[in-house]
Amino acid sequence: MGLERSTVYIKYTMMKRLPNEIDALLTTRGGSFTVTYSKEKTIVMFPRNIKFELDSTYPFYPPKVWIQDIPYKQYRMNHSSTKIQKYYAELGYECLCCCTIIKQENWSPIYQMCKVLEEIDQLNLIKQYIKYKIATEEITNQYGMPQDIGYVIESFLYANLPIRSGS
Repeated sequence: MGLERSTVYIKYTMMKRLPNEIDALLTTRGGSFTVTYSKEKTIVMFPRNIKFELDSTYPFYPPKVWIQDIPYKQYRMNHSSTKIQKYYAELGYECLCCCTIIKQENWSPIYQMCKVLEEIDQLNLIKQYIKYKIATEEITNQYGMPQDIGYVIESFLYANLPIRSGS
C-alpha cells in the first residue's frame, strides 16, 4: 500500500511541476519546443534535436536526455582521446561523465530542464573551444609558426566564446 501511495505522489508531483517548468522554458527559451504526453512518459523536444524524456519518477530522478538521437552521457564522452582530455582538464573538468547534473548521484529535484539545457550549452561551448585549440595547435605545428602566432589565432577564435571553468 505504501509503495502505491508514493508512486501516486511522485506522478502527481511531476504533473504539478511540469506546467511551471514549461512556463520557465517559455520565458527563458521562447516557444520553440514541443511537449508530448502519454500515460507512461512526457517527451519534450527542443531545437538542435535535444529530447528530454520525463517519466513518473521525475523530478526525483533525472530526465533521460538525447542530443541528435545520442544519449547525453555518450554525447558528453564521444571524444575521449588523451589530447582532448588534456584540454578538458585545463578547463577544470576531470571527468565529463561524472560532473553532469543528470548523473543520478549529482541530481537534485531542485534542478529543472532549464538547468540541464544550460549545461548542454556550456558543454557545446567547451567542445567548440577544444576544436579551436586543436586546430590552432595543428596549424602552428604544420607550418612551423611561433607560439605567439598561435596565441593570436586563439585570441581571434575565442573572442566570442564565453567559457567558464568546470566545477
